[in-house]
Amino acid sequence: MQKLITSPEQVTPEWLTRILYSKGYLTQGRVISVRKVNRLQHVVPFFADISFLKASYSYSSKVPQSAPRWLCLKVSKPNLEPADLLLGRKEVEFYNAIASTMDNPPLARCYDAVYVPDTGQSHLLLDDLSETHFQPEPPLPPSNLHCEQLMDCLARFHAHWWEHPRLGTDIGELANQGPSSEEILRFPYSMRETEEMFSGFVDFLGDRLSIARRKLYEQVLSAWPFPGLAERLIERRSLTLVHGDAHVWNFLYPCHPEHDRVCIIDWHEWGISLGTNDLAEMIGLWWYPERRARMEEPLLRRYHDRLLAHGVADYSWERCWDDYRLSAIRNLFGPVWMQAEGRPPSTWWPVSERVVLAFQDLECANLLE
Repeated sequence: MQKLITSPEQVTPEWLTRILYSKGYLTQGRVISVRKVNRLQHVVPFFADISFLKASYSYSSKVPQSAPRWLCLKVSKPNLEPADLLLGRKEVEFYNAIASTMDNPPLARCYDAVYVPDTGQSHLLLDDLSETHFQPEPPLPPSNLHCEQLMDCLARFHAHWWEHPRLGTDIGELANQGPSSEEILRFPYSMRETEEMFSGFVDFLGDRLSIARRKLYEQVLSAWPFPGLAERLIERRSLTLVHGDAHVWNFLYPCHPEHDRVCIIDWHEWGISLGTNDLAEMIGLWWYPERRARMEEPLLRRYHDRLLAHGVADYSWERCWDDYRLSAIRNLFGPVWMQAEGRPPSTWWPVSERVVLAFQDLECANLLE
């Protein structure tokens, strides 16, 4: 049975040496010290504690390049709710069953990933990319160049898993028929649960939620499932593996874009859905109209072009654009879920404004007819 790490002090030289030999990253010498180092973190996961470590080796001149010098340890926080503990399970599953099957994925390399079902606790030991990558300080977005690199990164990842035969079999779940077509938009809650949450959302906001906004939400809820989605889900057309929480601070951006690429982190909400969900999460959920007006369509066209270049077929620009609009409709419920989960209004109130503005700008109401 693999050992669960619950604190950075448990990453001893002996343990790390054993792990690296077993995974083939160390073929001679041994780890002689592991020490904790301080790193600036702009975004801290709410369900995990992050520590950064530096490893030193005996016979360092002979240690292969595959042996890591800088490491990131991600450990589930104690006393989490069961639903939050499952986030750790999903991320461990991603690195063990999905990332490990990909050739050179856009991720930090994972050396160890353990989940203990009895307690729900987990840990990940990853490369620390702080020397070569950075995150912009929230709420600042990445530069235009890095946004373009982000599109390239997502397109490459989505194209790899596009209509992949493993989706819905040994990777993830897909509903087979009827009302369960809500899965295609990667709703984390059923529509019944969402309707109950919306009732609480309305009660909480009172007259701060205008009559027009309330009617908009009710219109979307009554129109679900949208025409054609159930059939498309059954046929598994144009579906892929999505990150599920693809805001721009869940990516690491290269300090030297000419040499390195964007890497994706925090895979605790991955699933099977429309690839445009990740784009709408990044753009429609967080950006204001002026930035979207300048960058939204050019970035989406770049994403679509890269999908085709990576071998995706029978996916027109018009279909991609409409999928993005569907994903923007799904964004409307983000604030509802956040409020129901107990997150502070400072988190979801600005989001509630941005998602409605995106819905209106993209004329999403036309898709409800």
